[in-house]
Amino acid sequence: MYGDDTGSDLHRGIGTDRLIVAWPVSDGEIARRKRETAAARQAEVYRSAPIVGDPEWPDQRKDGTIGMSDHLRLAVPRDVSALQSADSKRAAMWRASTRAAFEAAFAKGYRVDGFHVAANEDRGFYLLTQPRA
Repeated sequence: MYGDDTGSDLHRGIGTDRLIVAWPVSDGEIARRKRETAAARQAEVYRSAPIVGDPEWPDQRKDGTIGMSDHLRLAVPRDVSALQSADSKRAAMWRASTRAAFEAAFAKGYRVDGFHVAANEDRGFYLLTQPRA
């Protein structure tokens, strides 16, 4: 869900960005999904997957590669609130880039399989998969 600036300190100058997540409610389904997301964080295929959505990553593939790879890492700032406070223009650039990447990926049928933050990174990565028919 992307929208305009709401006037909230949380969204000041960069608009909103929210994902709506459907999560199974039975204990068995929750346990299965937790195993799947943990496995995605450990999967080798994501270590070399193209990075999209990061306006500052030097080796990033352009968003035009969305659909060219079965797996993607979609970057987001580790602490967007700190980024907003320090540099609102940079935060707005991130928000626009992340928004474009999510919208392009979802339009191509990707789904979120997990989320990963490496200890030495100032960004996190949504781990996306494009299921093949």
